[in-house]
Amino acid sequence: MDDNFPNVFKQNFEPKLLREIKKLAVMEAKAGDDIFVEGMHVKYIPLVLKGKIKLYKIAENKHEAHIYDVHVGESCVITYTAVQRGEEFPARARAEQDSKIILIDKETSDKWFRKYRSWREFILRLYDLRLKELIEVNQQTTVQKDDLEKKNYEIVSSIRYARRIQQALLPEDTEIRSLVPEYFILFKPRDIVSGDFYWIRQMDDRIFITVADATGHGVPGGFMSALGLAFIRETAENFKGNAAEFLNILRRKVISALHKYNEEEAVSDGMDMSIVILYPQENRADFAGAYNSILLWRQGKLFEIKGDKMPIGKFFNEHSFSNKKIDLEDGDMIYLYSDGFYSQLGGKKGHKFMKKNFRRLLEKIAHLPVEEQKEQLDTQFEQWKGDTRQTDDVTVMGIRLKKNS
Repeated sequence: MDDNFPNVFKQNFEPKLLREIKKLAVMEAKAGDDIFVEGMHVKYIPLVLKGKIKLYKIAENKHEAHIYDVHVGESCVITYTAVQRGEEFPARARAEQDSKIILIDKETSDKWFRKYRSWREFILRLYDLRLKELIEVNQQTTVQKDDLEKKNYEIVSSIRYARRIQQALLPEDTEIRSLVPEYFILFKPRDIVSGDFYWIRQMDDRIFITVADATGHGVPGGFMSALGLAFIRETAENFKGNAAEFLNILRRKVISALHKYNEEEAVSDGMDMSIVILYPQENRADFAGAYNSILLWRQGKLFEIKGDKMPIGKFFNEHSFSNKKIDLEDGDMIYLYSDGFYSQLGGKKGHKFMKKNFRRLLEKIAHLPVEEQKEQLDTQFEQWKGDTRQTDDVTVMGIRLKKNS
């Protein structure tokens, strides 16, 4: 493989990763060969070494709806999502030229995602590239009606695939429940993809819990949330500090990444975020917030633990985040949330729900089982919203804590 190894691989990946890539199996396909068909269970993520692969679906009119092409040095985000989620392949893939494809299994890809920053950036760039290609196509308003309908179909389909990629990055219910058995998450994106996200993971003696609100909604918010999740995972690896130190490190990573682009625009890009680091064996927690607070319910009363009034991103009065220590008691409820719930417009006069009403609602229902709390929050939100369009992404996470005896 060395003699024909494309330069684009060398540009994308560091030498250690390149050496691992060169050890993997290579699949050959003739022009016109089907590589994946709709409904099959795909076990490998393709990396194109030679040729070109076409991704498409069969539309209702029996015509091929072209989604995108995968060129040399690229992979396929649709396949990546299907492999990550263990789902059926939702489209079709065909070799448009004689092609060679490197096959990457899920375990290897997951290992690379944790180990190599270039692999994480590669996956996120693919996500960005595919959506931008389709959005640009949709902006060509001079196309005929049939072509425009076809392109709209392609764009919506691809954004839905983007949602599946985003969902693949979020922790699954079984993973969360193994760490905090009594919890709920009310997660209501405003658009197909969300600028809000959440993450929970155990590392050694601590459990990291985050809820974040990235700049923007929809596709731009989805890009920022994917970037934020990648940086959070990277920061949590072997991290031994407190919650404030975590946000300080995360802020540096985000600013460094966004500084590569337009510096004036980067000032407004970033995330609002709350992080709780639980120490289950010690019945305590650390908290830090970037514009976000958390709420603690204890013995019938609700307390707000405030974060700092600055984001994860550039800020005119930047200083170190502050760490808040919490001694936990049996039966405590901790709520992490974005501002989407109480920013929602609705009611008889079309006003915001307001944070004070959000707090009153939580105080009223906090004693209930967690699933009932989620149902009541969802019902109240929908009743308030009524026929009004959803204003923002909504995330509310509630966790009931059990004291370790």
